[in-house]
Order: sequence, then C-alpha cells, then structure tokens
Amino acid sequence: MSNFELITDQDIVKSFCTDSSNYPGHAEALIRPKSTEDVVDILKEANSKKIAVTTIGNRSSLTGSAAAEGGWILDTSLMNKIIEINHKEKFCISEPGPMLADFKKTIFDQELFYPPDPT
Repeated sequence: MSNFELITDQDIVKSFCTDSSNYPGHAEALIRPKSTEDVVDILKEANSKKIAVTTIGNRSSLTGSAAAEGGWILDTSLMNKIIEINHKEKFCISEPGPMLADFKKTIFDQELFYPPDPT
C-alpha cells in the first residue's frame, strides 16, 4: 500500500476544512499523499467506496475551495516539488503543492516569471 498520512482526529480534520475565506466545511478524514502513486491508490479506494474527495493545496485561497462537504480531504501540500524548468520552451512542471510565492521565487531565480495570480 502507499505511504500517505491518514488522519481521522476531527480536531485536526476540521482545521483543514477551510481556507483564507473562513468558509467552514466538514470531512470524515484528511489524507496527505506524498506521491502520484499515493493519489492513484487513494482515489481508487474512494471511488470503490463511493466517497467524495475534496482536493486542497495550502489553503491560502479566498474562494472557499477547501470547504469540503463530507467525504475525504486530499491535501496535496506535501507534494511540493518542482520537477522541471524548461528555459528553451518556457514551461515548468510541478507537483500540485508548492506555495505560489515559493513557485514564483524559484521561477524568478531562474530569470523567468509567472504573471498570473489565480486568486
């Protein structure tokens, strides 16, 4: 089986059910994958059990997107590696978890820039 964190302590889970919008949510469990393989295993299990999954990052959004309405929370913040920066083609491949500010700094340090701010 995969090497991810499964947290069911509701005090901890509840703290992951909101973002900077402070819109509250609720969930049965918090799952913190460390790899793509973990995510695949988690989603297969959720699908087989018909459990809703809300994916979250670092919960800095102002949109309420971390406010789960039951099911499991899939926290991708541990998956924060930048895999490739391609200067010639001007693209970057990243795992889903880096903080936007950290990502922008890494790109800037490579003499590139990331102009959009999605929130």
